[in-house]
Amino acid sequence: MMIHKRAGEVARLAPAVLVVAASAALLLAGGANATRTADGKTIVLYSVPVDRGFVNNADDRTRGLGNNPFGNYTTAAAATQTSNEKLLGPFPGDEGLFTFDLYTDAAHKHSAGKGLVICQYVFDKQSYCDVQYTLGDGTLVAQGPANADARQFSFQVTGGTAGYRGMSGDVSATRAGPRYVAPYLMLEPQRLVLNVHPASGSQKSTIYSLATKEQFVDNGDDESRGYAANPFHIRNKALAASEDEDKNGPYPGDEAVFTFKVYSDAALKKPLGSATFTCLYAFDRDAYCDAAYQLEGGTLIGGGAFTFDADNFTLAITGGTGRYANATGDVAATESRGQSQRLALVLGRR
Repeated sequence: MMIHKRAGEVARLAPAVLVVAASAALLLAGGANATRTADGKTIVLYSVPVDRGFVNNADDRTRGLGNNPFGNYTTAAAATQTSNEKLLGPFPGDEGLFTFDLYTDAAHKHSAGKGLVICQYVFDKQSYCDVQYTLGDGTLVAQGPANADARQFSFQVTGGTAGYRGMSGDVSATRAGPRYVAPYLMLEPQRLVLNVHPASGSQKSTIYSLATKEQFVDNGDDESRGYAANPFHIRNKALAASEDEDKNGPYPGDEAVFTFKVYSDAALKKPLGSATFTCLYAFDRDAYCDAAYQLEGGTLIGGGAFTFDADNFTLAITGGTGRYANATGDVAATESRGQSQRLALVLGRR
């Protein structure tokens, strides 16, 4: 989204984190790995890990112990949360970053697209993950919990874009091979079963947004620490040395937050509300962003993957409040006047 330009201009933050090689169209049309159900479709895909990264926030946990806004709270486990990451981690606040190549067949001969999973760890190795599968004619987004030690996990499909606009359902991941080839499921090939269901109705509208504030969070120390000390036994050079943020960043594990003003007209004369984006960067300067558009009568919630310097992007609308309760669909952003964006909304109901 055009909210980051260098040389003092409001900069770009835009889309699509993952480029697709082929053919979700075939899948949804009922190809060899897709079956129809009474009210939706079941799609079987196979994923192969590509990039893996770990962000070790041990120093941030240490600063958070003792005096903090939630009170002077410590636990007996606090000491272990700053050491022995390889044996006992992930710890609360750590992050796991994973990308995958997707295929329609178990032999990995026929490409279907790309996958991105970004997990924020809480307690007992449990995490909450944002997920995007970029396929031939759109994206599917999902979210949900996954334990680092789990041999299977499931995510809720919360929406999609283009050919998957308004989709709901779930995706389940299990190991694809006859034996485990890695200590963690997130690090080995997976068999994905997606059960997806379309939304009803479609209503189009156009609004406009203008970025007003931006904050970049450089987590270079945590990224370097995660390169040396992580429970996944992975080494990703992109996290090992990230001193040149201004030239080659953002790096995996960096964050950015944005606020916008939203208008009903291209001249930006008629205020309609505001918006916020919170973005966590993965690989190749891509980020997964959670978005909230606070408009008259309610809030639209969305999410999706964005690349740092693209000129347009599309987000999945995953829900809302007030007049937008049970909303689904997508929002496509393109450049408008000056530094503003034109947002084309297509909304339905679950």
